[in-house]
Amino acid sequence: MAIFSRDEKNLASEFSSKGITTISQGTTITGNMDIQCNLLVDGKIKGDILSTSIVTIGTHGEVEGKIVASKIIISGIFKGQLDADSVELLASSIVQGDIISERILVEDGSNFEGTRKKKKKIEALPNDDDILGDLDDLKVEDI
Repeated sequence: MAIFSRDEKNLASEFSSKGITTISQGTTITGNMDIQCNLLVDGKIKGDILSTSIVTIGTHGEVEGKIVASKIIISGIFKGQLDADSVELLASSIVQGDIISERILVEDGSNFEGTRKKKKKIEALPNDDDILGDLDDLKVEDI
């Protein structure tokens, strides 16, 4: 099995530590997936994918829908919305849609048509003391 990345050793260790679900060439899935391990798609998926790990669309893979994952690597075809900390569009990729990510790598030879927005980090919520402190200063006239 080939894993597609610029840093194959690091990606191989990321894949092996969390396990891999593979959708092989010749397989078609219609429906949404909620997956806790890495996903390699060389078949076809029509639906949304929610993953806490890495989603890779191989050179024979085709996905139409929305993907939310920590990292998304595309060598195949994707139509829809991508939402991840890191997105890699490799040389053979064809992507149509929207990308929301902190980091994006677009290799020469990839084909991207759509929009890209920088993912905003979630700011820390105030602690209980900050909230209670604001309430303590509140007067009846303020309500």
